[in-house]
Amino acid sequence: MARSDDGNGIVDDYAMIEEDGDQTIKLVKRAIELSLPTLQIDPRQLAGQLVGRLVASTTGCGIDSSVQLEVSELLCKLKSHDFGFDWWCPMTPTWDRAEEAFLRKFTGHTNAVQSVSWSIDGKRIVSGSWDTTLR
Repeated sequence: MARSDDGNGIVDDYAMIEEDGDQTIKLVKRAIELSLPTLQIDPRQLAGQLVGRLVASTTGCGIDSSVQLEVSELLCKLKSHDFGFDWWCPMTPTWDRAEEAFLRKFTGHTNAVQSVSWSIDGKRIVSGSWDTTLR
């Protein structure tokens, strides 16, 4: 990651080049956004994050065949590239895939979340955890 160590620079770059209707760009940007919490801890996990979040897009129902081909080519290049370190390469899709409706992953609790509540206006959310904190 040349511009930042946490992945936000890549998201900013994709926002600048995102063309209206370019499904491939949108999928890759979405995969990066979903990966940000992990990339903030270890930026070297970018390739594994992209593979896991995009692999289902290579055969997904309702995804244009040209998009499937472009994503397949990207994943092939990622899998064959020598990054200079060992990395985990998923063989199956992750739960949080780029083509699914998933807004944001909240982090911070150190134990299981027991409850979640939204404000009436839908602008705020609070979660309570077995770690005895509210976030």
